Amino acid sequence: MKRKDYMKPMMQVVKLRQTGMLMQQSVRGLRDSYSNGNADVEDSEKDEQGVWEWK
Repeated sequence: MKRKDYMKPMMQVVKLRQTGMLMQQSVRGLRDSYSNGNADVEDSEKDEQGVWEWK
């Protein structure tokens, strides 16, 4: 029983990490679709809105 109790919080941490990575992926996807949709926007503007905001 003790070992299972010890493993439980670790599983929660792993789950949190996975959801965090999913969040990052969705954010990246939003950024890609945004930059693709606004191809006529200047690169400097895209960099400011994308890189600076999400760092």
